[in-house]
Amino acid sequence: MNSMRWPLGLALLFIGSAFAQDQPDEDPELLKLARKHFDRLARDPEKNWNPALTPSEEKLICNTAAGRFADYSPKHNSPNYELGPQCENKDDPACADEWPDSSVLRADVIAWLCTDKHAKELMPHNGIQIWGARIEGKLDLEEADLPFQLVFIQCRIIEDVRLSCARVKGLYWDGSHVASILADGLKVADVVLFRNGFTATGQVRLLSVEIGARLECGGAKFLHEGWGEQAGLVADGAKIKGDVFFRHGFEAKGQVSLQATEIGGSLYCDGAKFLCENWSDCLIADGLKVNGSVYFRERAEIHGTASFVSAKIDGFFRWHGLERHENTELWLQSAHVGTLRDEKASWPGEGKLKLDGFTYDRVDENAPLDVEGRLMWLRLDRSDRFNPQPYEQLASVLKRQGHEEDAKNILVGKEQDWAAHELRIVGNETEWQEWKIRLRRVVHGILGATVDYGYRPLKALWWALGICVLGLLLFKVGQWLGVMTPVNDKAYLQSKDPDWSRLRRRHLLGMRLGAKALTKSPREISADYPKFRAWVYSIDEFAPLVNLRQGDFWIPNLNRDVRAIAGWRGKFIRTYGRFLRIYLPRHIASGWILSTLSLAGLTGLVQR
Repeated sequence: MNSMRWPLGLALLFIGSAFAQDQPDEDPELLKLARKHFDRLARDPEKNWNPALTPSEEKLICNTAAGRFADYSPKHNSPNYELGPQCENKDDPACADEWPDSSVLRADVIAWLCTDKHAKELMPHNGIQIWGARIEGKLDLEEADLPFQLVFIQCRIIEDVRLSCARVKGLYWDGSHVASILADGLKVADVVLFRNGFTATGQVRLLSVEIGARLECGGAKFLHEGWGEQAGLVADGAKIKGDVFFRHGFEAKGQVSLQATEIGGSLYCDGAKFLCENWSDCLIADGLKVNGSVYFRERAEIHGTASFVSAKIDGFFRWHGLERHENTELWLQSAHVGTLRDEKASWPGEGKLKLDGFTYDRVDENAPLDVEGRLMWLRLDRSDRFNPQPYEQLASVLKRQGHEEDAKNILVGKEQDWAAHELRIVGNETEWQEWKIRLRRVVHGILGATVDYGYRPLKALWWALGICVLGLLLFKVGQWLGVMTPVNDKAYLQSKDPDWSRLRRRHLLGMRLGAKALTKSPREISADYPKFRAWVYSIDEFAPLVNLRQGDFWIPNLNRDVRAIAGWRGKFIRTYGRFLRIYLPRHIASGWILSTLSLAGLTGLVQR
C-alpha cells in the first residue's frame, strides 16, 4: 500500500537501477546490432528512415544494454533550455511539445528493441527504462513477447500504443501521458502501474487482459469522453490477481467498464471521481467478481450510475463518506456481497437505488440498523412493480444477526408498503374495482392491527384480553340492571318449591307498602341454578373452542321479567338491554375472527 505514495523520484530504487550520464568506452553489442539494422533502413529510400539513429536513441540503447535508466528529462539534461511561460515544471509531460530534440525518441526504435529476436537476446532482465522522453510515432507491440518490463516514467507518447495479445513482465508508466492504449488480450506477469499523474487522452482498452499482480491507477486521469465500446477505460473480462486501485486523485471523464472482470484482491475507489457528465452510466461493473472488498470512501464522487448488476463481492461493499450528487445512482440488482457497510448521508436519492435481487450475508454493525432508517433505504428503490425481495432479504439478515424484532418490523413495513403501492386508487377503475380495493384495504388493515400480517400472531392475545375485559364490564353492568336473565323458566322458584310461600308473602307485603312491582309475580332464581359470573361469561362467549357453560344458562333479555318501569331508569334499562343483545353476537364473532387469525399467523397462512 505504501508504494502508492512513493514520489516519482523513488522509482529508481523500485526499479533497482541508477541513472548514467556517461557512455561506456566500448559500444555494447546491442548498439552495434541496432546501428547495423537502422543503417540498412536509412539506405532504403522506400523506408524514409533518417537519420539511422539519433544521439538520444543511441543513449537509450546503451543504457538499456547496461540495465540502467535512460534519463531525458529537460530538468536534468537541458537545465538551461527555456520553455514557454505556461510550463512551470520543465519535466511535465504536458509540455513535451516544447522539449528539446535531445528528449525525443522514435517509437520504432523501442519497438525494435522489444521485437527483434537478436536484440531481445541481449536485453537485460529489467528491460527498457525511460524517464522524461517524448516518444513520437505509434508504439506497435502487438503479439510481442517481452520477458522484461517496460518502464516509462513521465514520458509523453504522442500516438497510440498497441499491445494487443502481447506478453510482458510488467508495465510501469507512472506520470506518463499517452494518447490511446489498445491492449486486448495482453498478458502481464507482474504489475501494471498507471499512477501519479498518468494521463490518457484517448481510450485505454484492456479487454480480457491478464495481470499477475495488481493494477494501480491512483492519481491517473482518463480524459476520453466515451461510453460503451468507446468508454474511457475498458477492462471487460480482465483477470487481475491482485488489487485494483482507482483512488488518490483518480479521475475518469468517460465511462469506466469492468464487466465480467475478475479481481483476486479488492477494488479501491476511495476519493475517485467518476465524472461522465455527458451520459448517465459512469461505472459499469456488471458481472464483476471480487475475492476481496469494494471501497467507495473518502469523498469519492460519482456523477451518474455505478452499476454492479449481478456482481459477486466476497468481502465488504463499503459505500460511505461519498460526495453525493443529485444524479448519483447505485444499481445492485442480483448482486451479492459478503458484508454491507453504508451510511445514510451517502445513499442515492429516491428512485436512484436498485435492489431487486440484491443479497448480502450481513450488515456491518457500523451501518444503520434502525428500522426507520433501513425502511427509508428500501423505499429509495422506486419501480412500477412492488418487489418484496429486498425487504425479505434484509429481514433474514437482521434475524441471523440477532435483531429479531427489527426483522419483524421490516416485514411489517413490507406489507404496509405493498398496500400503499398496490391498493391505491388511481382514478381509472370501475365502481366495482374501487369497492374491491376498499374491501382489500379493510381486510389488510385488520390483519395489520391484529396480528401484524401474521408476523406477530400472539399480538391477537392483547386484543382478546381487551375484548374480554370490555365484555366483563358490559355484562357486569347488565347483571346489576337485571338484564342478564336465565335462558328458561326452570331457573325460577315454582309454587311447589319450599321457598315459594315465603317469596309470595314478601312480594305482597312489598306491594301493600307501595313498592313498585317489577314483575307480575314473585320471581327468584333457584339456588340450584348456576350463578352468573360476568368474567366467565365474557370468556365463554368470546373463546370459540372453550365451553364454560355460562352461555348455556344466561342471556341478555329485557322483556322476560320487566313489566313497566317508569321514568329514565326504565328507559335506560330497556336501551341497555337492547345494546347487550346487539353487542353479544359481535363479541362472539370477534372471538372467532381473532382465533382464526392467530391460528393462521402461527401456521404462516397469512404471511405474504
